Amino acid sequence: MDTDSLKVGCIFSAVAAVALVYFFPWIAYFAGFAMVLGILGLIYSSKFSRSAREEAALKSGNVAETLGSYFERGEEGKVIQVLRSNSSLRMPQGVQRQKLVEAARALLKLRKASLSTTNKYIPQDLKDVALRNSIASANALFALAERLALAHELTGGSKTVSSAALDTAHEECDIIAKAANKTLDEFAKLTVGHDASAIAEARRNIESVGWQAAEMNKLEQMLSGDQPLSGIAQDEPPQRDRTLQ
Repeated sequence: MDTDSLKVGCIFSAVAAVALVYFFPWIAYFAGFAMVLGILGLIYSSKFSRSAREEAALKSGNVAETLGSYFERGEEGKVIQVLRSNSSLRMPQGVQRQKLVEAARALLKLRKASLSTTNKYIPQDLKDVALRNSIASANALFALAERLALAHELTGGSKTVSSAALDTAHEECDIIAKAANKTLDEFAKLTVGHDASAIAEARRNIESVGWQAAEMNKLEQMLSGDQPLSGIAQDEPPQRDRTLQ
């Protein structure tokens, strides 16, 4: 389209708009009313909507609660975005965010598979067990993320959490991811070979995953405060064992 044609089109549109308002004045009132509603909607969405409230909670330090809400609704994109974003969730130097992301993604996949009604080859009781475990582990994972964020806030980014503490946190993320993926593998095996013996074997394997075994208890103890995440690296750090201090 050339410049002259564009000018003519703009002039015609302006004339048509003026003519509509002149002959049908109620259109102007309607447009003004719609504009007011739009402005009110923007104000509501920016300050009072669920999304706005969750963003405000995240900024105020309620990381676990906000991520838990996203997980409960299956909003994978929001969970991953928060865990990856340094602006949304600041963490101490040395934290491998990808470990948190991998664990969260595995739990979200397990949650989706546990809630699915399309796969009739997986017994409901196994789905129920997997769902409970995914929720409990997600809560523990998000509480860990919150504690890491609080540790960063306490140090102001000037110091880092001890390497031993970070190693333990990373190991627990790996345990969660492996447990979720192992359960998904058992679901896949059941889908291919669905019979009494396969179900019995899958049940044994899922029960042996160790969601609440000694490995998971390390994370539970850490999050309960028995081994608080306050081990801040000094210039000459004392000797520590591999627990969060």
